[in-house]
Amino acid sequence: MTWGPHRCSFKAKEAKELTGKLNHIAFSTPWLKFLLGNIYSSLATALCLNNSHLIYTSRRFCEALRTICSAATSATGNAKRAFVTGATTRSIHGCPILHHIGSDLRRDLQLIERALSSPHSPISCPVAYLIPRVPFGVARSDSSLSARGGYCPQAQFWWYLEWPIDVRTRTIQYITMKNNPKLISINSLEYAAQLITMMGCHLHHLKTRATHHDPHPLYLLECDNTAGESWLSKGCTSSPTGRDLARLQAALLVDQGAGYHFSRVDTKINVIADSISRIPCKSSLTRKFPLLLAQAPSLLGCWCFLPNADLTSSIVEVLLRTGCMDPLTARKQLLIYPGRFTSSPGATP
Repeated sequence: MTWGPHRCSFKAKEAKELTGKLNHIAFSTPWLKFLLGNIYSSLATALCLNNSHLIYTSRRFCEALRTICSAATSATGNAKRAFVTGATTRSIHGCPILHHIGSDLRRDLQLIERALSSPHSPISCPVAYLIPRVPFGVARSDSSLSARGGYCPQAQFWWYLEWPIDVRTRTIQYITMKNNPKLISINSLEYAAQLITMMGCHLHHLKTRATHHDPHPLYLLECDNTAGESWLSKGCTSSPTGRDLARLQAALLVDQGAGYHFSRVDTKINVIADSISRIPCKSSLTRKFPLLLAQAPSLLGCWCFLPNADLTSSIVEVLLRTGCMDPLTARKQLLIYPGRFTSSPGATP
């Protein structure tokens, strides 16, 4: 059984076996977990449909369900309930009905196949990236409805970018109906900001790896948005925009030379990133940034990170749902040239 482009449907048992294998591979290839969400969701949906199908078509299955509900609360009843529950579970998983492979699931399967089959994609990672340890640097990000920004004192950079007018006019500030498909949520904006901060850390690693004492540096990325942190840690299944950003994140993590852990930080602690993201416009940086330096001396000596234009344009295209560069194609260019560091007020030459 293969999951190539010719496949149009699958059985729940096949998806279960695939999920188990990919989950095993993900232990040594952390980027893979950001693409597993759709497979888990598709398997859960298939099992739900199998259950409904058996309820409507199998008298024996319905009798088993009634037995589970009516079994006495005793040692014998509990043993009977456990036995019948196991039998019904096997029936649900083994139900032969076919389920359609949707476009989102197909995209993830194709991306996984291309990444794992590429000779340039490592299928393992250093243990130093998998275990809890003290990070080299803590990088924080934040996004408002008009701009986004982030910083990492240990990597000596900060960054700021305005959201394009096309993005700003599709936020909650302009679209008040939460079920409007054109609405861009703050969760997506926060997630996108974290990806730019991650590339700033990657650029720092490229510039310092020859002299850095740690061959496998680890960066801790933090944000104060619960959903954004969850998506950043394990990918997204609830939002089409979040799923596209997760694909981009997975591709960027395939063969980076640094490791990343993700966490949430309290809003009261994330004041520096929050202040950067609330700078009203680029033209006010010259006036606002020196004031920020007075409140945040950790930014003294930091360079301004200017991300690769292809990265920012890809993120905007994802947010606007107008398309996106192929993640694996984008990876090749972005990992070689993630952007550049330039001088900023207070930066040392």
